Amino acid sequence: FGAGIDTNIELASIKALVSALNRALAKH
Repeated sequence: FGAGIDTNIELASIKALVSALNRALAKH
């Protein structure tokens, strides 16, 4: 249960970072 939550949080954080990087690159 705990491991599943951690995995979901990690995936969500990674997706957030990727989207943020894409937005930053798109602005440039």
